[in-house]
Amino acid sequence: MTVYILIVALLNLALGYGLAITMSHVLGGGFYLPWRRPAADDDSADANRESPGPRTRVASQPSASEEIASDARREQASPSDETAAPDCLHNLASRAALEQALTEWWREDPKRTRPVTLGMIEIDRFSQIEKKFGTKTSNNVLHALATLATGVTRGDDLAALSGGERLMILFPDTGARSATSAVERVRQTIEATQFFKEAEAVAVSVTCAVTEAIESDTTESLLARLEATLVEAQGYGGNRTFLHEGRFPAPVVPPRFCLEPRVVPL
Repeated sequence: MTVYILIVALLNLALGYGLAITMSHVLGGGFYLPWRRPAADDDSADANRESPGPRTRVASQPSASEEIASDARREQASPSDETAAPDCLHNLASRAALEQALTEWWREDPKRTRPVTLGMIEIDRFSQIEKKFGTKTSNNVLHALATLATGVTRGDDLAALSGGERLMILFPDTGARSATSAVERVRQTIEATQFFKEAEAVAVSVTCAVTEAIESDTTESLLARLEATLVEAQGYGGNRTFLHEGRFPAPVVPPRFCLEPRVVPL
């Protein structure tokens, strides 16, 4: 009797195990033995191995040397359009915007009781720099000039890009002498800076003109006087500042600024 009961128990156990296995296949692998991972995990792993599509993975944190190398590659990468001006230049106002600002200034001060001065800074031999070193290098020179020019401006001053190698600055509530000091600081800083294209030195200098508005001025007459002052300064060899105070343009006696020499790669 005992043997009979034992045989029946073993048969029932075998029958139950077989039934469980069969149901597992029918239901898509929902049944698993305690020492195995769930079938769903196996399916996910197989899908990741066999799927031809993109996979998401956790990237390791880059080391400091990898970050430095990446930065160097970004700096050395050439833009698709080398003639494009640096972003800094796009932040400058246009000459038309500067002229409009001057017109608005006089509209708010019809009796011309408040001083207003214009400055102009032009890169010497700009076309030669562009021809020898390329547009990208000449744009970088212009970028350096724009950075220096905006560095000497105050909150109400307006710096504008006028032509390919020229900047203008509107100095409201400022007399000619104070504006000349700001413009001359830019000129002397450029003069004290060494520019290099790789290992070759690039000679960079600027010529500046400054004039203060008088009571009878219009926007056109003020700009014409500023242009004439710049041409006069360039006629004396450039790399200097001329001031027009109403009668004729004259060279400025340069104030002495304590400027440290700098080296700028282009």
